[in-house]
Amino acid sequence: MEYPKELHRFFSYQRGLETLQNKQLYFADFLSYNDPQEILPGSKELIPLLTTIDSYRTSVTELVETEQGKEMFDDLGLAPTLGIMAVKMSSTFSCFFAGLYGVYSYYKNKNKKRELQKIKFFVQNYLSLLMKTRTCCFVNESDETQPKFDNMLMWTYHADGHNGLSIKFDTFAKYWSNFEFKKVTYSDMRIPLPKDDTTPNEFVWKILTNKSKCWKFENEFRLVALDMDNNNPFFHISPESVLEIRLGLNMSKENERKIIQVRDNFYPHAVIKKAQISRFNFRLDYITL
Repeated sequence: MEYPKELHRFFSYQRGLETLQNKQLYFADFLSYNDPQEILPGSKELIPLLTTIDSYRTSVTELVETEQGKEMFDDLGLAPTLGIMAVKMSSTFSCFFAGLYGVYSYYKNKNKKRELQKIKFFVQNYLSLLMKTRTCCFVNESDETQPKFDNMLMWTYHADGHNGLSIKFDTFAKYWSNFEFKKVTYSDMRIPLPKDDTTPNEFVWKILTNKSKCWKFENEFRLVALDMDNNNPFFHISPESVLEIRLGLNMSKENERKIIQVRDNFYPHAVIKKAQISRFNFRLDYITL
């Protein structure tokens, strides 16, 4: 699929400063996502009635310490990844795994072998691949059908309330060739559990690029790395790929000076712009520093 030549990424001040200083982009794993409904497949088997399962708030750390929890993780083939999940479990997947445990326990107690096999198939073939997949998210400013780059929500959600920054990248640079930019689609429906003839990669691509319509203002593209080394979640960026740096409306003068200094040292070709309030409209304008 074609993707724009230029894409933006928003950062908090500290993460943006470190990205520029270290010339590295951080790739997040699915445990770090902040939307509790993202990544979860649509299924009556795997998305139980969470409101009726008292244990769904139980953390994975507590769950794996029980005999029943250990039995489930061992039976589903998840035992080797317990260390990763217990240490870095987000509220989203604490909810997911506790819900999975509720469904697993229900079917096991009822001796419903067919349903148990379906859960096991999903976990072993898809969740295991998802555990090794990382993403880095970007915004497309060039799409005329979407909100423009002065969108206040982007600065509020993804740049620490206008205290952070954004970086414009040249996505056609050669070093991006090891990854794929995927356009996110926005829908009212989750991706359903796949049929048995769907490959793990196909399903992971679909579920990683499907989000609720409430996030449509992001106009997002994702850089997806399958089988990325979880011990090194950073990807080196080439200085010439950094085209522009935009500073948030609320960024302090001291932080502005630090960003400008890093630009001068490593990205002398990159333009720096500062956001300012528009005189008449609810929008942002930018001045070149």
